[in-house]
Parts: sequence; C-alpha cells; structure tokens
Amino acid sequence: MSRSIGTRSQLAFLSLPAVIFTTAMIAFPFAYTVWFSLHEYSIGAKPRFNFGMNYVELAGDGEFWNGLRITLLLYLLSLALQLVLGTWVALLLHNARKLSGIVRTLMISPFVLPPVVVGMMWLVLLDPSIGAVNYLLQAAGLPRSDWLASPVWVIH
Repeated sequence: MSRSIGTRSQLAFLSLPAVIFTTAMIAFPFAYTVWFSLHEYSIGAKPRFNFGMNYVELAGDGEFWNGLRITLLLYLLSLALQLVLGTWVALLLHNARKLSGIVRTLMISPFVLPPVVVGMMWLVLLDPSIGAVNYLLQAAGLPRSDWLASPVWVIH
C-alpha cells in the first residue's frame, strides 16, 4: 500500500508543471484584461488609471444591456436547439442500425465541430465578395447581399 501512495505522489509531482502552466495560461490573460479595464486609454496618450469608472459607464449604457440581453437569448436558444437536435439525431442514429459507419460519421460530425470553426465557415460562406451564398444568389438572378453588415440582417 505504501508503494501505491508513493506512486500517486510521484504522478502528482510530475503533473505539477502542466497544472502550473495551464493555470498561468488562464490566470494571466484574465488578470491582464482586468488591469486594462481599470484604465482609460486615448490614442497618443499614456493610459490613466480611472478607478473602475469604465464599469460605472458600462452599467449606464443602454446598448450594453441590449447587447447582453440579445447575447443571452441567442445563447439559450442555441443551447436548447443543440440539446434537442443532438438528442434527436443520436436517437435516430442509434435506432438506424443499417447505416454504415461512414454515414453515421458524416451525420454526427457537424455536432462535434467547435463553434469557432462553424462560425468561421459561415463567415466565409456569407462573405460579400467571395462567399458561396452570394454566388448562388447571383447565379439564380437574385441580388447579392451584405449579410454580416446589412441593417436588415444584423441585430442591434
């Protein structure tokens, strides 16, 4: 039993550098961001410590609260849709035993892609100059759209 305890402490000791590095990679950017948020910045001037007045100004900004409300609504809607759709596809794939492994992999792969990758894919698809969506619209004789900057499509 003493050998097991020694092995555990050795493993804990050996993993210590990774734990310290991971903690630093999380803590340093967070602390640096908080430090920046406590200063006032002007182009060509030195940063000036303003005792958190940026947060007071932010709390009184109606656009901030509107953006926060929209972000939370989109987050909750996205979470609910992902849970429902993911569970439905999982049940569908579980019951469809005749599907090959490749078909199952192709069907489930969009759910395991990181949201950043999916966002970048949509950014490329909706690009006003080289995006595939505008190309298809133009090929169909419809007008092109500036999807990501149009007042019609952007939430504000």
